[in-house]
Amino acid sequence: QSIWTAFLDDVLLGGNGTMPFSATTGHPYTGQPPFTLWAISLKPESRGQLMWMKYFDSMPGNVTLLRGPVDAESRVFVITQKETIIMDGYDLDTGKYLYTTNRQTDFDYYISGSVASWPKIAYGNLYSSAYGGIVYCYDAKTGDLKWTYGNGDEGNSTSSGVETVWGRYPTFIGAFADGKLYTYVIEHSPNTPIYKGARFRCINATSGEEIWTLLGFG
Repeated sequence: QSIWTAFLDDVLLGGNGTMPFSATTGHPYTGQPPFTLWAISLKPESRGQLMWMKYFDSMPGNVTLLRGPVDAESRVFVITQKETIIMDGYDLDTGKYLYTTNRQTDFDYYISGSVASWPKIAYGNLYSSAYGGIVYCYDAKTGDLKWTYGNGDEGNSTSSGVETVWGRYPTFIGAFADGKLYTYVIEHSPNTPIYKGARFRCINATSGEEIWTLLGFG
């Protein structure tokens, strides 16, 4: 039994079973169903009351699930399906399933290897980017894809040519500020020499428009 997150005078989200702790994978936020998630009210008028409890049964193909972001403003929490490279959104107040996002590029399978590659929620959007080098922006409440960055032409490209084995620079979300999204290039075990052409990037978090880039690694 463990706590995912808690918001003061609002809600506590937790679970029982292999999620979010798994002794077999070595990653503290991955696991395979079955497990149970639940929410307890922290509001003064109903503090301590169970709001909902949801059971997750085993999935076809023994799909591994990864704990995702929990957002008090959008009232959603997200679970990533590792092998199918999609994300499922759920209502924080009821536990109800809301949506499944589109499948991301194959190399994003390695999202489980780094905290940096976990999806994140900001400005009402769900953002995801990893070894595939493409930034995806979804509506956090509906799962609708709003824009992508990295798979377009100049000004919207993370193409690495032959500089990496990935085809695009592995791109991770570093921070949000002032309506902007900042990304950087890194890898779990980078070789020497470090990738040429790697860049820090500043992107408009609403439109996906590139604002500036700066040569640099990690």
